[in-house]
Amino acid sequence: MAQKETCGYSLSGKVLDANTGGPIFNAVIKVKGIGKYTTTNAEGAFKIDNLCTKNNTLIISCLGYTNSTKDHEHDSAIHFYLTQQVTGLNEVIIQAKRRKEKGTATISQVTIGKTEITSNPTQSLAAVLSQEQGVTFISAGTNVQLPVIHGLYGNRILVLNNGLKHGFQNWGADHAPEIDIASASSITVIKGAAGVRYGPEALGGAIIIEPNPLLLNNALYAALSTGYQTNGKGYNTNFEIGNGTEKWSYFANGNYTRIGDRNTPDYNLTNSGKEEKAFSFGVLHHSRSMGF
Repeated sequence: MAQKETCGYSLSGKVLDANTGGPIFNAVIKVKGIGKYTTTNAEGAFKIDNLCTKNNTLIISCLGYTNSTKDHEHDSAIHFYLTQQVTGLNEVIIQAKRRKEKGTATISQVTIGKTEITSNPTQSLAAVLSQEQGVTFISAGTNVQLPVIHGLYGNRILVLNNGLKHGFQNWGADHAPEIDIASASSITVIKGAAGVRYGPEALGGAIIIEPNPLLLNNALYAALSTGYQTNGKGYNTNFEIGNGTEKWSYFANGNYTRIGDRNTPDYNLTNSGKEEKAFSFGVLHHSRSMGF
């Protein structure tokens, strides 16, 4: 008669985190080949009874950890360490085009380009600026016109010509900015609080006049224009030329305007003529230095 097999073996242990050393709760411990299993308690401990073999292979698993397989002997307590499982996700790129929405355009800063400036080269700087909202001018003569920004003029307006402060305001109301608009590449009017960054002299605003840029490696350019008007039998001529090489850049421009007294159908406007001459140039030399 065969002896009946005794299933009185047991095994126990703890399941711990390999990084922190802390217990792992609810980890599953399976006995390979027979389907017996149990789970760990809050302290990470477990025990399996009624095993028929003294040596058994255990499979330990838990969500978020890498599975581990260990051999375990009857009546020996052992700690099992599980390593956290790192799951890498593939890169996801989401692209979308945002529809441009119309908004309120700011009027605190306005730039007048070269085309608009040269459309009427006989105008004064103040007359050109007066076409913008919030800007007018005070006229004390044909070519004596001061820009007014929101009712402020003179020392309340800062004029920067090629980065340098223009000081005509300190000479009285009968002096206008001695700036030939034909020599300007662009004119920017800064109104209101936007002029704070230019200091207390820009309380009313600032006027920034930029000349032709001195660009290296720029092709030769030249322009010549002239005009005539019947009222006052006036004429004007202006030219500009510039070029840029690898190390040198230059520009030069000039303007001559002569207009006699204007007249209306019924009478002449005496003391309304003017004669202006202007010339400007700029030179840039670029020297490349090497550091050691």
